[in-house]
Amino acid sequence: MKATSEDLRIRIIKLIATGMSQRKVAQRLMTSQGTVWAITKLYRETGSIKAGKSLGRPRTFTGRRLKSLKRYVEKHPDATLAEIETHYKNRNIPCSSTSIKNALKLLKISYKKKSVCKSARKT
Repeated sequence: MKATSEDLRIRIIKLIATGMSQRKVAQRLMTSQGTVWAITKLYRETGSIKAGKSLGRPRTFTGRRLKSLKRYVEKHPDATLAEIETHYKNRNIPCSSTSIKNALKLLKISYKKKSVCKSARKT
């Protein structure tokens, strides 16, 4: 979910300060009552309208690692997610097949879901 802009937060607090109800403020600024309520509560409790720190785990593949992943996939186009995961884990880079899949999606690269059976490879 995208954070509410600082400009909108300021307008919400200014309208609430004039005595307008939270419902009317939400209607006027075309935002949800929950947003107005949360920003008003934050301002009352802390005196600040700054957005809180984003929750969640940081991405494993950004910057140099993302470029490294792209190069690896270009050199090994038939590598499965499990093989790519093993490659990075052998280099002490903690990752999961999900994080690799998400990074490949960012790079707009499709991936193999399953490895080819051994019997099919021998032909």
